[in-house]
Amino acid sequence: MLLLLALAAPQALAQDAGYALGLQLAMAKDLPDRVERTESTAFRIGPGLVIPGRLVLMDGLLRLRAGLEVYWAEGSDRLIWEEEETSFYKQDQPARLGSARLLLGPEVRVPTGLGSPVHPYLGVGLGPGRVRVSHTLGGADAALLSAADEPVARSRQWVLGASAHGGLAVDIGPVAAELEAGYTVSFVPEAPLSNTVSALQVRREAYGLDVFRLGLGLSVPF
Repeated sequence: MLLLLALAAPQALAQDAGYALGLQLAMAKDLPDRVERTESTAFRIGPGLVIPGRLVLMDGLLRLRAGLEVYWAEGSDRLIWEEEETSFYKQDQPARLGSARLLLGPEVRVPTGLGSPVHPYLGVGLGPGRVRVSHTLGGADAALLSAADEPVARSRQWVLGASAHGGLAVDIGPVAAELEAGYTVSFVPEAPLSNTVSALQVRREAYGLDVFRLGLGLSVPF
């Protein structure tokens, strides 16, 4: 990457705004991974939202990006509960997922020549995230609930996210249209569920949250 910057700098430098703020609407999917191959966790395609902010470090070449990535989806995962040191497993338990991750890292523009309105870019990021998984328990599963009038049990956790993304920005007057693909991974540890009978020690099994997304949006320079 450093060699690319050194070779491209003499011909690629262009006046770049000091910073920019964007908004992207995306469709996203939690992809299976090594953890999930033997587990029942599976979330379907759902809507996503990305809010990238960029600070120029080197005109036309290098920027620092801080991006908020949000993903919602429905699917299933596995609940575990124990009683008298005996574990019971409930597979294909319906679940709803909401996640938000704030990622910080460098973003490099691929040189396309002075005056070109097209700007390919690549970047990586690392940062904290928050994951919430909700389960609506009914029928025989309602016996797990500590408050039967509230049929939803939840887990909330902090996670660490790592991401890679690439896209194409096209200047359109004072703004840039962006088409971007990204892949963000987090390990979500096992966690207890709220609103469940404490004696049963109900918890949600660990899994990998590995979200691939494809989005379209606008970025406004300042």
